[in-house]
Amino acid sequence: MGTWTALTSAPFTFAKGGNGCYGGGYVYAMAGGNKPDFGRYSIDAGAWEPLTPIPGGTSGKNPKGGGDMVYVVLNDTGYVYLLKGGKQDFMRYNTVSGAWEQLPDAPAGSKAKWDKGSWIIARPMPPDTTGDWYQIYSHKAKLAEMWVFNTRTGEWSTSPLQGIPSSSQKTGKNKKSKDGSDGA
Repeated sequence: MGTWTALTSAPFTFAKGGNGCYGGGYVYAMAGGNKPDFGRYSIDAGAWEPLTPIPGGTSGKNPKGGGDMVYVVLNDTGYVYLLKGGKQDFMRYNTVSGAWEQLPDAPAGSKAKWDKGSWIIARPMPPDTTGDWYQIYSHKAKLAEMWVFNTRTGEWSTSPLQGIPSSSQKTGKNKKSKDGSDGA
């Protein structure tokens, strides 16, 4: 206990914008670095599996800094929701069918770019007659905008929530979340 163990190397090299999330016994990962590489690591098998590459989406671009992923289960199916970064592309990967599904683009807000340091987290909501659902909170770096995607309706909020405060209580200077920012 308290030591690091080397695991099997990923089938791709991680670069700026590379990211991962855990769900259903797997670590799902995107390479970033302007590459569409996507795969998962099986905790039980200790092995990587390349998966369907991330599609170009609305922008036609590959993932860059500012992207993030989150795993949710909706009615017994696991999905990896992905904010691609750089642009407004938002999509999900169906872990059963192995297919990517395009979703409505993330909101443009005061500036369309989702910059390095942007992130998403999922909040499970009480099941209802339509089944399981989540709210996915999306923080836009440098602008402190917080948007919400509803997995039940498949829609984004029409206006941002109050974002992360940007002024320091110690210095009074404005500080913005940037590259390296993350949520949990």
